[in-house]
Amino acid sequence: MIEPLTPSELKAWLDDETRESPVVIDVREAWEHALAKVDAALHIPMQTVPARLAELDAGQPHVLMCHHGMRSFQVAQFLKSQGFDRVYNLTGGIDAWAEEVDPGARPLLSHRWHPPGRSGCVPDGMDVFPHPRRGAR
Repeated sequence: MIEPLTPSELKAWLDDETRESPVVIDVREAWEHALAKVDAALHIPMQTVPARLAELDAGQPHVLMCHHGMRSFQVAQFLKSQGFDRVYNLTGGIDAWAEEVDPGARPLLSHRWHPPGRSGCVPDGMDVFPHPRRGAR
């Protein structure tokens, strides 16, 4: 079973020096990671997890995170299938983390721009934050 973990619970765990620190893994893509991140997290994009599995210690607790918690849940299931026992999924992902723990990240997560090759969710001309590669439209 994949254990859910709220952002507040993760923050408390990271701050608790009496507990074994978890390995926090952010499975989002590089462009997403550039918007906002959890400093304690190791960035391993979802597609690269199988190839980088040897970098992880199955004996340690692992907390997986993504934008909202869906991709990280899939990676958590994969880690469980590979013999990782203590696997947690950050409920609500970085979005919930920004809401509960790090409100300064909230403006960075607004999806006013999108990566090249993907359709946006905001009509042209409404971009608040310029795309880092294209600049303001």
